[in-house]
Amino acid sequence: MAIDYKVLGIQKPGTDEPQYLKYYPRPTSAQRVEIEELAEEISYSTTLTDVEVEGVIKALIKQMQLHIANGRIVALGKFGSFRITFHAEGVATREEVKATSIKKVNLRFCPGTGLSKALDLRNLKFRSIEAGSATEEPELP
Repeated sequence: MAIDYKVLGIQKPGTDEPQYLKYYPRPTSAQRVEIEELAEEISYSTTLTDVEVEGVIKALIKQMQLHIANGRIVALGKFGSFRITFHAEGVATREEVKATSIKKVNLRFCPGTGLSKALDLRNLKFRSIEAGSATEEPELP
């Protein structure tokens, strides 16, 4: 299998000059793997049924929601961890900082060693899907 990508031209913000146009590979939208499919796949390597695995995953998500809503970092071993980050309005002094300065809350995922290995360029293959071509590129050194 390979990761499909397309080429995207991106202009430098605030300019229309062609010399500021650069081209980058961007991953294409991949097919989603839903919780039911994961549960079925996991059930084949355990003594649990797919319904039981799905129940465990849903319970995990519910508990994660509770802990994250209380500002805790949820660490899932080699899978990775989830934590809250803020986008906030800057102010001149410490005393001016209020909860109302927070404009947006995001959830940040930091992959653990188990998932980070999956992102090792030495183990990945890429395939351009531009203009109908689906040619696999040689593996990186």
